Amino acid sequence: MNYHICIIADHVDEKGQKTEGLEIFKSLMAKNVWGLHPNTASRAKLREGDILVFYLGGLSGRRQVFLGTASVTSPAHLDKTGESDQWFLNAGTYRVDLENVAVWDRAKPIRPLLKKLSFIKNVAHWGPYLQGGVRKIDKADYETIIESEDYSDIIDEEESGIAQFLERFDLSKYSFDPHSLPAPERIRLHELIDNIEDKWKIPNFQRYFDWKKEDVREFLESIFLDYYVGAFLLWKTEKESPLDLIPIKGVKDSSKDTEYIILDGQQRMTALHYAVRAPDFSLGNSHSRSYFYINFRKFLEQENPETIIEIRDELLNETESFEQLSFPFSEIENYDEWINGLEDYLLSEDLGAPHDQVRSLRRIIEKRLKHIWREFEVPYVVLPKTLKLPQVADIFERINTKGKQLSTFDLLIARLLKYGIQLRKLWESVEKSKSEIKKYAKQSEKMKVYVFQTISLLNHPSSSAKREDILNIYENLSLATSEEFTELWNTSVEAINDAIKLLENLRSGFGVRKENEVPFSPMIPVLAALIVTASKKENKADCHKKIQQWYWSAVFTNAYSSGADTQMTADYIDMSLWFDDDAQVPRVVLEARRDINTLSLRGISSSGNAVYKGVLSLVALEGANDFEKNQSLELARSNDKDHIFPKASSSGFAKHKHLESVLNMTWLSKDTNIRKKAKRPSEYIPEFVKEKYSGNAEEFKKVLATHFIDENAYNALVKDEFDAFLDTREKNIKKKVRDLLGVERTVGDSIEENPGEAVDELESKIREYINRKLTSEVGVNYWDSVVTSGVKQRTKEKVAQRNKRQPTTANKKLSGLSLLSFCDVMDYSEIILANWAVFENDFGSKREVEKHFLHLKDYRNAIKHNREMNNVERKQGEASSEWIFMVVGNGS
Repeated sequence: MNYHICIIADHVDEKGQKTEGLEIFKSLMAKNVWGLHPNTASRAKLREGDILVFYLGGLSGRRQVFLGTASVTSPAHLDKTGESDQWFLNAGTYRVDLENVAVWDRAKPIRPLLKKLSFIKNVAHWGPYLQGGVRKIDKADYETIIESEDYSDIIDEEESGIAQFLERFDLSKYSFDPHSLPAPERIRLHELIDNIEDKWKIPNFQRYFDWKKEDVREFLESIFLDYYVGAFLLWKTEKESPLDLIPIKGVKDSSKDTEYIILDGQQRMTALHYAVRAPDFSLGNSHSRSYFYINFRKFLEQENPETIIEIRDELLNETESFEQLSFPFSEIENYDEWINGLEDYLLSEDLGAPHDQVRSLRRIIEKRLKHIWREFEVPYVVLPKTLKLPQVADIFERINTKGKQLSTFDLLIARLLKYGIQLRKLWESVEKSKSEIKKYAKQSEKMKVYVFQTISLLNHPSSSAKREDILNIYENLSLATSEEFTELWNTSVEAINDAIKLLENLRSGFGVRKENEVPFSPMIPVLAALIVTASKKENKADCHKKIQQWYWSAVFTNAYSSGADTQMTADYIDMSLWFDDDAQVPRVVLEARRDINTLSLRGISSSGNAVYKGVLSLVALEGANDFEKNQSLELARSNDKDHIFPKASSSGFAKHKHLESVLNMTWLSKDTNIRKKAKRPSEYIPEFVKEKYSGNAEEFKKVLATHFIDENAYNALVKDEFDAFLDTREKNIKKKVRDLLGVERTVGDSIEENPGEAVDELESKIREYINRKLTSEVGVNYWDSVVTSGVKQRTKEKVAQRNKRQPTTANKKLSGLSLLSFCDVMDYSEIILANWAVFENDFGSKREVEKHFLHLKDYRNAIKHNREMNNVERKQGEASSEWIFMVVGNGS
């Protein structure tokens, strides 16, 4: 008898609908069953008589609890009876039958037990030890759990309404005592907005506003948290300014006289004005206006939320903002009106929130917003107007050498200098000796910090990649000398260099053509740290295979689209566990395997999207041989991405809504682009075949195959069938992604590649399955005793025909398996139905057997006789093939 923890969490389907983990647990316990996802690696470890304890995971302490126990009465199996079809939320879920089910009245939280449970090796990062669906534990750990006397009152339903949300909190603890700056000259935000719209301007030679959305968000969050946001430097101007002056971006030029010239603070002032006034321009590389919200719900719900200020591309309506407790920064000037509306909404008859909680909530929000708008102070220094222009210009140049606020790296230079570490010189050495890193650093200043994050992932006690831990890295790592730091620095630099080489390897790496095409640059320090960790393992090849699966999982789940620092730490810890234990599959890999079949590539059209970049990286790895020169991208990195169906209006495809889809993009040379420009595929493909491939279409198809364009996609191209082309190319690319993620191949995959061979393979498996079952139940001579007379007669006639053609085989006695090879699909069905007692446990329903074998017969005959099928026939045939394959492949 063994002991296991079975893990449950909330389930979100492909439509985004969430089912609570607690609801799933209670539903299955009422039926005395448990379900395990097909990707659960440890499901085979469950045996009859084993004991299970159930764990509910979640982000808040309220959800991290043990819920009860049960005994196993069956191994994990696919339910062929159909009884449990509606019980589980994932197709192909494995069923485990239970008895002695005990659902505890009060759940037991895990946190008080962390130091007592032996399977948790790293208490600081215990989460990954409870991933993967099933976790085997020893008896002592099981007893520790069930004997625990720490309890948690767990709520039956996860409240989503704002009224219920408020009931969960003691709002009295959210007291707020803002800091007060002692500086004699300071300005409040409402005054600042007035001044920059009327009296303050910038010199015309200043740099433009270049902050991105995240820069603005971080600045607003600093204000919300009452942090020091730096001082402004102003210059009292003469009536006739010696400089040409302009207002900051987003402000209309005022006819009023300029009072002060802004020398330092333009970016911060523009960011604040943008958030408050929402002028009509986009930030950074964005193509639409951005709106900023204070998420008070997250602020109340989480002790130290990573982000309180959130970015949206569209405004919430008033009801949505009330329900989500998201205050629009653009309403800060009239915050009292918004608060009044919130209070009315919460106290309405429909909602009925508790009055005392609503009043407390109002005071909390009101005090915060009032402080932001009317009390938060920013210091400023005013240079006198007596200062001459040359002196002011010198000051301006000195404080704006980089035109940016101090970066994390700048701060680290100053912090590490007291330990004798010449960080600037270390980086200069990197730029001299590592040209690839220098190239990436030009693309992003964050490359300098990535070295520190790699150091921290590998050496910090918690593998933290957060900024606060990076800034204190010397202390956090308990370093004694500058030499120790330099050694860690050099190791990380080499690792990042290796990571970049792996990223840009277009043959066996990750297919990134150049630095601005990396799907997510924050993945670089994780990849570097994993390379170092893998190099110390005995199973290096296996570790590198897992790194590949992690990389593509992170890309195709957009894992690094937000909260990158937290994701870095989680991924590195998860991967380190997986290196040592195959059962500890990281959450991001499980998520990618689960969701890849529902991922739609057709709508991916932004070149900045990580999935977009990932798809083009896969095309690069496939070869992406040029149409004109038949030269791979590896040998022609100057080739660029271009449309397969052209966007010229004369081609007829310019208005197709998926023209810019990544499925219509590939790597091509300039010569190819010129040759095919404005021509339909039906026009340019014959020209390439004739002029470049001597009329040999098969040779050109080999080139197209390096772009994930197979025979079906080729046929769609030459017929100018755009949608059919996108469908086929998406199937080919997703098939490649599934292989890279380690998703087990199915009969459906084989059917797509070669339907004839797939059907032959399936028939072979059916014959082996029937022979194995009947031999086990009846004996080797089962053919004479249990096969129906009709099947015997048809088989006898086919054998006789074979013997006439091959007389030398006439006297050979045929085994049951050999005789089965003369049967057709419906003969298999007849044998199974005639011996139902032998096959019932595997197939479950006679009606299903008849239906699926009939569909398989029609599908097989259409393929073998090259007969045209309609879409319904094809889908029925593929589905029935998959159904039969699952039975005969898993039947004992």
